[in-house]
Order: sequence, then C-alpha cells, then structure tokens
Amino acid sequence: MSHIVKTQSVRHIAVIFAVFCAIMIATTLFAERFTAAMLKKQMINKCAALAFTLAEVIEEDADTYEWFVNICRTEDARAIAAAMETNYYKRVKLLLMKIRNSNIDSVRYLYTEININENEMMYILGGEPPLLPNGEPNPSYTAPGTKDAHMRADIIAYGKIGASIAESLEDTAYGTRLSAYAPIFGSKGQFLGLAGVDVSERQYAEIILILRVQMAVSITISIMFFAVAIYSVSGGIRRVMNTDALTKMPNKAHFCAKLKQRLKTGAGKRAASKEVYVVMADVDHFKKVNDTYGHEFGDKVLSAVAAEITASIRDSDCAARYGGEEFVICMGNADEDTTKAVMERIRSRVEQLRFRREEDAQHEDVTVTISLGAAQARPGGSVTEAIEMADKALYEAKIVRNTTILHTSSRR
Repeated sequence: MSHIVKTQSVRHIAVIFAVFCAIMIATTLFAERFTAAMLKKQMINKCAALAFTLAEVIEEDADTYEWFVNICRTEDARAIAAAMETNYYKRVKLLLMKIRNSNIDSVRYLYTEININENEMMYILGGEPPLLPNGEPNPSYTAPGTKDAHMRADIIAYGKIGASIAESLEDTAYGTRLSAYAPIFGSKGQFLGLAGVDVSERQYAEIILILRVQMAVSITISIMFFAVAIYSVSGGIRRVMNTDALTKMPNKAHFCAKLKQRLKTGAGKRAASKEVYVVMADVDHFKKVNDTYGHEFGDKVLSAVAAEITASIRDSDCAARYGGEEFVICMGNADEDTTKAVMERIRSRVEQLRFRREEDAQHEDVTVTISLGAAQARPGGSVTEAIEMADKALYEAKIVRNTTILHTSSRR
C-alpha cells in the first residue's frame, strides 16, 4: 500500500514538474513575442522622436537649408562640392554626427531627404562621417545629392506631408532598415522634405538575441530552482504522507511497509536466534476519556501516550499509530525477553502519566492505562497474519486491562 502511495506521489510530482516546464516554456515564448513586438515599437518610436528632433534642428535655419536643397536639386557636382565647404554645411553636419553618435546603440542612419519622383528620393544631409577612424572611406556615408529608392514609410510621409513610421523591416541598398520620418517645413510653412532615422536589422537582431538569451537563462534557472525545490519538498511530502498528523508517529501504511520488509528479510534465516515481534497496544477505556473530557483532551492523551511509546522502544524498532487509540510496534532482531521488557516499560510509563485540564485545576489528575499484546511473527509470513496474531494477544490483555500478553511460537 505504501509503495503504491509513494509511486503515485512520484508520478504526481513528475506530472507537476512537466506541467510547470510546459507552462514556463509557453509563457516564455509568448513573452518573447510580446516583448519583441514592444521592443520593436519602442525602437521605431525612438527613431520617430529623433526624426522630429532632427527636423527642428534643420528648421532653425530653414532658409539656408532650402538654399542647400536647391543646390542639390541641380545635381551639379561642382556646386554641391562648393556648398559642402560652407560653414553652414560643416556646422550642421557636425551637429548631426553628434546626435547620431549619442544614439549609436539604437540608431544606424540619420539624414534628411527630398522627393524627386514617384520612384526616387535624394539624400541631402546625413549623420554618417565620410571617413572611418582609420582614415578609410565609410561605406555607410551618403553624400548630398545621392539618389535612392523610396521606402514604404517615406512614400506615406510624402503623400500626407506628415510623420510616418515603418511597420516592418525593409530591404534597401543600404541594408535592411526600420525607418521613421518627420516633415521639415521652411520659414514660410513650405514643405522642404523629410528628416529620417533608421534602425538596421543587425541592431534589431542583436537586441532580440540579447532578449532571447536572457529569457533562455531565466527559464533555465527557473526550471533548475523548481527541480531542486521539488526534490527537497518531495522528501517532506513523503514524510507527511507517512506520518500521523496528531501524534507525529509513522502511520499505518508506513508501518506495514516496514513490517513487510522485516518479514521478508527474516525469511532467509534458517535458525535465527532472534525473531520479529509485533506488538499491539490499546489505551484502556479511551472512549470514556473522550466522552468525559472531550476529544481535544483525548487528543492530548494520545499524543502523550505516543511520546512514551516512542521513548520506550529501541532505535531499531518501528512504532506507529495504527488507528484511533491503537498503536503498533515492529521489533526486529528481538527475543522474548527483550519484547517483554519493552512492553512493560511502555505500560509502566503510560500508567505514570498525569493529565489535567485548566478548568479542572481543583480536581485530581486524570490517569490512563494501556494494554499490550505481542506475538512472534512468522518469517516470510504476511503483514496481515503478523498483525492478527498480535491483535489476538491484545484481545486477551484487554480482558484484564493495564497488562501485557506475549504469544510465542509455541502458543500458535
């Protein structure tokens, strides 16, 4: 019975652990998708905010910017090169580079553009330096007057002459990007083009990778902690399942499992000088105690009796609450004299117990006695048979009360 209960307990724990893992994985996957979507939204919103900042910077000197735009529209390389030598271009170029560098972790490109036709746009100013720190040309640099194909988001922005943000990453000649745009207006309110800010696919992927690694580490640690907790708690669960709640002694199922093991072990000994004895004990007139003083008082008596039984047996013995006011003891590697001594010790210690209720302080202490019956178990026999033989001896002891009866093999 105990083996079945333990097996079921292990199975239940395994199911709980499997369900926990499944819930953790499903929750993590959902959280990853949700967080990725939110992260993407946050990144594009930051791009939009920077695009508006860039537009405001350009609008501070809108007339000069309009002049520079018109130079770029001519597509005259000499004129554009000359315009790039002006203080205006150098000042604004430096400012855009500072803005980009301060947001380098979340921004790949920062620029202004104008519409050329339904298929093309032209870059005007950008935040990318023309040279790398080692002096080599910067492949990300886009010179003023460079043309490129429209993005979906900037087509929308040009169409409504207003802000626009991309809903997804888009492939371009400068890589896969996620873009946001803000309109630039002149000093007289005329539309001068767009300020654009891009996030590269690589930046987005790196952040998502970090997010996924963090979630993977989190779920691994959670599962490990849960596994350790389950392992630790399972011992406590087994103890609770095998323990009587009132007396804290082993319960009937645990006792029967122990007795079965002892009987099986003893079956292999041919002429063992010491045998297995089963002792049954019953508190005398316990129903009267309950009826007279109440069940709470009766529980107090049972707990005290259980403590005396536990204190009276050997370390190798197993005592348990069998049910109600009955207790049972398994004494392995014992003989008749040892069993009698243990039984008498229990009987004497219980007889000396004194109980008093607080509300009955003026009355005499309440005392109880216990009757014990024992029988030598047959090696290899069944648990039921061993307990029934001890119960027969207890029946005889209960006739006299406050006494001990032991049946040896000669009596069976």
